Amino acid sequence: MEERILEEMKRVDDMGGMIKAVETGYVQKEVARQAYEFEKGVQKGELIKVGVNKYTEGEEMEVELHEYRLKSAEEQVKRLREVKRERDNRKVSQLLKDLESAARAEKNVMPTFLNAVRLIPRWVR
Repeated sequence: MEERILEEMKRVDDMGGMIKAVETGYVQKEVARQAYEFEKGVQKGELIKVGVNKYTEGEEMEVELHEYRLKSAEEQVKRLREVKRERDNRKVSQLLKDLESAARAEKNVMPTFLNAVRLIPRWVR
């Protein structure tokens, strides 16, 4: 799978990048082609789509639904506001910039993620 992804990335790069690939209709054509191939596979039974061509009969399962509780939602919003108020927002902004830079440079982003997690107050984790 990784090999196929890298091949596709090279193909897009060779076209002049993602913007060119979208402008020429390549991306849309590929999405449509893959959707068609997937559906064809489902129809032939080569690909499994649960509830469509597999596990369509038999005992129906009940899904347990949970009530929406306004009080719980309000508590979560309150906690989020506390985190945002108590964190060092300058550090957060810098970490987001660092993360973007690392991602654009195709560097390892994990150290930046770890630094971001360390900013989260312990009482939240």
